[in-house]
Amino acid sequence: NNQSQIQKSYTTNQSLNIRVKNIKMNTRTAKSIRNNRRRKVLKTTQPPKRRSKNNKNQSPERRDQNITKQ
Repeated sequence: NNQSQIQKSYTTNQSLNIRVKNIKMNTRTAKSIRNNRRRKVLKTTQPPKRRSKNNKNQSPERRDQNITKQ
């Protein structure tokens, strides 16, 4: 009888452990989701990057002006 009692308590402990592990995992994923959301918001609120000052993104007329300016 005692042996069956121990076995029963062991199985309930196992199931509780599994439940606790699941809850922990869920909180961890929720935390990471929250952080990712925050990170995404931060990313979207950054100011636009300044264009590089090389001639890549200039019209030919402006480029000629800049070349003559130098």
